Amino acid sequence: MRVGVAGGSVAGCATAALLHRAGHDVAVFERSGSALVSRGAGIGTPTAVWQDMMARGLIDSALPCFRADSARYVTRGSGTGQPRWLGDIGGDIQLRPTLVNWAHLYQWLRRGVPDELYHGASAVERIEARPHGTTLHLGPGGSVDFDLVVCADGYRSIGRRLIDPDATLRYRGIVTWRGLLHESELRADPLDGCDLLRVGYKGGHGVLYYIPGSGQSTEPGKRLLTWGYYLQVPEGALSAVLVDDQERQQSSSVPFGKVHPQVKAGFEARLADLLPPVLFELAQQSSKSAISALYSVVPRSYARDRLCLVGDAGAVFPPFTGSGVLKAVANATSLADALAGVPAVDEALRRWSQAQLEVAAELMQFAEYGERSQVFDMPDLAAMPPTATNDWMSAAYPGLVLTLPDV
Repeated sequence: MRVGVAGGSVAGCATAALLHRAGHDVAVFERSGSALVSRGAGIGTPTAVWQDMMARGLIDSALPCFRADSARYVTRGSGTGQPRWLGDIGGDIQLRPTLVNWAHLYQWLRRGVPDELYHGASAVERIEARPHGTTLHLGPGGSVDFDLVVCADGYRSIGRRLIDPDATLRYRGIVTWRGLLHESELRADPLDGCDLLRVGYKGGHGVLYYIPGSGQSTEPGKRLLTWGYYLQVPEGALSAVLVDDQERQQSSSVPFGKVHPQVKAGFEARLADLLPPVLFELAQQSSKSAISALYSVVPRSYARDRLCLVGDAGAVFPPFTGSGVLKAVANATSLADALAGVPAVDEALRRWSQAQLEVAAELMQFAEYGERSQVFDMPDLAAMPPTATNDWMSAAYPGLVLTLPDV
């Protein structure tokens, strides 16, 4: 079967690699003309997803990563301002995230797509979906016919608009402010030996962890520290936050190193009395930071005629489930499985779409719970006495192994 893939990032490359390996005639069309090496910093994905990627040959053990076997939760201590330990979080090994540099993961998945199948600087401008085939219209003026087109073109997907015109993105009232620091710039280890640090503050929370650095190095001293904080921003104030350092308005995110100085100063002012000083200083110190507005959408279908959706082109969730890579890879692997040796492609796509919708509904529930508990309903932990914080930790992480302060 001749398959076109619109979008050549993580979801697109994973899909193309799997379908090419299964014997399909695959072509990938990516809007960007340059390598996608700067679209993210650190990402965490469930270890089970990482293991599935390895089992399917999308990656192997040589791809550098860290597994977060230990996670520590802290807040700003009342009075002293120093980090106050709230507890350590453990549990099922499958739930412990694997931490990776986004660029390294993308490069690895890209290797699985032969160069002659990957067409950079090829923007898909229009899609014609028909019952027995789909046409991609490329700029300027070109078009290509396929038996099936897979849209992996991100959260503003052209394909989603065709499959479900009523599926509109909903802004969640939250942005993430993220930064990177080379380990050599740190005066001390802010993680103090743990693999992942969570910090809670009234109205939000943050996370810090190491990822492999340049040259894919995992050696201590050569790693990158990535940090990120969730901040509530009303929709009416969002445009003032999404302005880059050249005064240009951005639609949904500001890339690393392009955050406007006044926006950075405003975020620092908000966090100054919420974070322990040692963590606040890291945010101040970071010359390269980025901002992303959080959105969500779940389409009514993942497929129509000979057109289907994978990754953020399908459902988009608040990122409290580690669902970014999980969703992209799960969509790609399940699609490859659904099409394997099946003569009735349309029925296979229908069944596959229904399965994706069922998973999306479950993930959205988890994501919305995380959004409420970790942002909108996050209490003032610094003002809570130890007994109350122990009760809060137990309720926030049911079923996981907690090590809490003695009270």
